[in-house]
Amino acid sequence: MDQDTLAERRENDDRLAAENAQRASEGRYRDLFNNTSEILFIHDLDGRFLEVNPAITRLLGYPTEALIHRNIADFMVPRYRERFPAYLSLLREKHQAKGVMSVVANDGSVHLLAYDNSVYMENGEPQYVRGLARDITDQARVE
Repeated sequence: MDQDTLAERRENDDRLAAENAQRASEGRYRDLFNNTSEILFIHDLDGRFLEVNPAITRLLGYPTEALIHRNIADFMVPRYRERFPAYLSLLREKHQAKGVMSVVANDGSVHLLAYDNSVYMENGEPQYVRGLARDITDQARVE
């Protein structure tokens, strides 16, 4: 085998190894996203869900398909819904927002969520919001 062929084979092997490592890494993150008890989601800059994990579908009682492209405000109790435009403004200005919100599930139950959300930036431009929330309803009742 000549040097060019060996170099091409090595380059091809390296590329395949990198692709396999990338797939394995993506699989680990997808597993974490799908199996954590924390509520994870991505929403656009107007508040519409782009991606949700099973924790939020269980909490709200809707299948994933019923949540995608729906606005988060659609699930909020009126008091928190009124504050939603201020939340979106804060994300646009500071690229981060923390707080609590109250949502109504499909069965009518109300849940208090603590959230910590941040904007994903690409080339200095906001792209979407990464959301992390925890159901603190039981904690709030105890207090």
